[in-house]
Amino acid sequence: MPGTSIHYANDRKERYSFIHEKIGVGVVTDTFIIDRGHTNGAEIHSVTDNAIILIHNAKTKSLITELIARPEQLRRLYKTAGRKPPRKLLELAYKHNVEKYNII
Repeated sequence: MPGTSIHYANDRKERYSFIHEKIGVGVVTDTFIIDRGHTNGAEIHSVTDNAIILIHNAKTKSLITELIARPEQLRRLYKTAGRKPPRKLLELAYKHNVEKYNII
């Protein structure tokens, strides 16, 4: 998969297929730079309107993973910017959680 990390290409095929077939990618509505001191550097976490979090390496721009967001993940992410996530996004993440979509 061009533009993806080795981790994504090797370990995330099932999740990729599930998201793209069942949920869809959506449109990015918010982006956050997250630096947790990882050896590969900071990450760009992009939240879509259908509660998917796309995570890219900030330096290489390679896609690392896609997450089907849980409500608490969204709360933590938005908290880094001193904001609250949109209610509609939280409701959708809760629905995905109930359906156990985020276990894939």
